[in-house]
Amino acid sequence: MLRQELLVAEVMDQVVSADPSNKEARSPAADAFEQLGYVSDSSTWRNAYQLGVQELRGESAVDRDAFVASAQLRSLEADYCHSIRSMIRPFARAARR
Repeated sequence: MLRQELLVAEVMDQVVSADPSNKEARSPAADAFEQLGYVSDSSTWRNAYQLGVQELRGESAVDRDAFVASAQLRSLEADYCHSIRSMIRPFARAARR
């Protein structure tokens, strides 16, 4: 059963990649990914398959604005950490002497 699902997922992935508007290929691909998610032991793979299912079925679960916001927060976090390090560094040097 698992081999069949893997084969269907691989073939349908190629078909959908060649023509993303092909609705006849998207449905079996989504079904195959869903079954692979059910039998997956790893939560990482299960989540990846589920995201693929949602994208193939048009249930866009990806919030593009959230990705942009998180990237901006990571940038701010890096800037903040750099600022803190530059403020602490002179005190650390003085303590070593």
